[in-house]
Amino acid sequence: MESQRTTALAALQHAVYCLDRSSAPAHKVRAFTRAAQVVAGLDDAEFAELVAGESLTSLNGIGASTGTVISEAVRGERGGYLDALAARTVVDPGIGAALRSSLRGDCHSHTTWSDGGASAELMARTARSLGHDYLVITDHSPRLTVAHG
Repeated sequence: MESQRTTALAALQHAVYCLDRSSAPAHKVRAFTRAAQVVAGLDDAEFAELVAGESLTSLNGIGASTGTVISEAVRGERGGYLDALAARTVVDPGIGAALRSSLRGDCHSHTTWSDGGASAELMARTARSLGHDYLVITDHSPRLTVAHG
């Protein structure tokens, strides 16, 4: 059985994916990324104690929105903040559904190393969960400062 901390991390990472996919402001993506880093830095016992004491938002890096996602995830609640984020990312492929289902990967993606909103690790896990066989990272050169290279 997965721990509460692992459940919370998965929810935060899914939020990062949804925010990035919906072109949310970069500060929101960074907030959820930072919250995931904070949770990852805790051990299971510390995390469980914070959840039980409803004191997650006392941690630097856990705010109201990220705290809500964590709390809903560990309680197993559906239909809350995370589901609303996910609903905004649903795209009806229309007549392109057959083409989309035949794609085996992505040849153009950007990570937080330049102007993307998700880490390479999270993007790789997401690509795998989508059934992709490959993911090509095309981050910008450090010299392209307009794209945060």
